[in-house]
Amino acid sequence: MQGLSASQSLIALGVDVETGWAQSITVPAPAVATPTVGRIAPGETWERVQFGRCTLTADATVGNRSALIQIVDVLGNVWWEAPASQAVTASTSVEVSFAIGVPQSLAASGISVAVLPDTVLQSGFGVQLSATMVGVADAWGPLRMYVQRFPSDSVHVGPAG
Repeated sequence: MQGLSASQSLIALGVDVETGWAQSITVPAPAVATPTVGRIAPGETWERVQFGRCTLTADATVGNRSALIQIVDVLGNVWWEAPASQAVTASTSVEVSFAIGVPQSLAASGISVAVLPDTVLQSGFGVQLSATMVGVADAWGPLRMYVQRFPSDSVHVGPAG
């Protein structure tokens, strides 16, 4: 297996990178009743999100909520989304986890999971968790993610080599 410093093709569409590093990132919890929590890749890097986790705490005023993992651009346009495997019922807290290639069968063990596509996000794109039917006291906790980051000038787009 190649290390992060070796040139490697990350997706079939032909994105090659020459150098990179891995790091954990924590996005602070947003204000109460905010329907999303997420992060956009900054201009100096492209990112491959490996996995992440965040708690959604639901108030008692609304029925079930659905949590979604989304890939969005800096304008908030949703380019891709998938639901987490379990609904969030009123007056509960659920850990929503996402990862590349995670099996949905983990839902049977009580873990709410969403499958993340294996792709490299260019600067201006990011990953966010979103909830439907948000109540006035619903709250996302801090979002913790583990990402591979690649300097924008080390990314080559074209036929993979």
